[in-house]
Amino acid sequence: MDNAYGKSQEAIEEENQFLKMKMMLEHGPSIQFGGSPPPALENAFLKHIMEFENQLKTAKSISIFEKIGSPNHFKPVSEIQTGEIEPELERLMTHLYDHGISVGCCSPNVSDMEMYRFIMEELFENMITDVSIPGQRTHFIYDDFHPDHEYDNTRSAVDDCLGLILSKDELSFSPAFQDHDLRLNDHKGLSREEFFSKINQFKSWFDDIYLLDLVVEGCVIEGKSCTVTGKYEVQLVSATDNISIANHWRVVSRFIDECGYWYINEVQLPGLNF
Repeated sequence: MDNAYGKSQEAIEEENQFLKMKMMLEHGPSIQFGGSPPPALENAFLKHIMEFENQLKTAKSISIFEKIGSPNHFKPVSEIQTGEIEPELERLMTHLYDHGISVGCCSPNVSDMEMYRFIMEELFENMITDVSIPGQRTHFIYDDFHPDHEYDNTRSAVDDCLGLILSKDELSFSPAFQDHDLRLNDHKGLSREEFFSKINQFKSWFDDIYLLDLVVEGCVIEGKSCTVTGKYEVQLVSATDNISIANHWRVVSRFIDECGYWYINEVQLPGLNF
């Protein structure tokens, strides 16, 4: 049976095998798919990759400003009033999107005015490889250029650390923790595996663990150390007990120069006996 491509499924599958072999010969090992995608979808993806690789051979490096047509109708940030910034930023974002560029931000602390300034004064000068594939976009994140360490470490302490510890689910992996010299309450010098083991042993003592409240009170960064503090309330349920514990918490992270990231190395949860 023919499909929307005008080819039978067998013909598409044969073409896919040919494209994979061609890609392997020209560019190295072929793309490996997880599962078994529909042949037509795989075909479109393979052609997309081949077109990208072909353009890459002769592509030049150009600035984003050149990529989007060197526009001269956007105002400098110094000429924009506060009340004008929202429509001006939307117009700028739309122009970027129409030319295959998207810009986002993770931190909620970045204003529209700062985002506009960043695009006009920094991002426009960024160099990219001039490859144009229909439907393909190059994505940029403001935080990659200007990290908000306070926001990132606070979010990591809550979502990647305490939210995992104060639940019944087994803790098997989290990239937020460093792999050695961890501290959990009074337990020091733990490997990541030992750290997780103590937490999972604690979890095994209860039928359910309910996190009732988790409040952030502060975040202090001193050099390469960051301490996030707050309060928590948790309910521990077993066959014989129903215990509610409320106390303060502290999560300490340190910045690892070799990696360029912050990693959690200490968790203090007074009131819990790990």
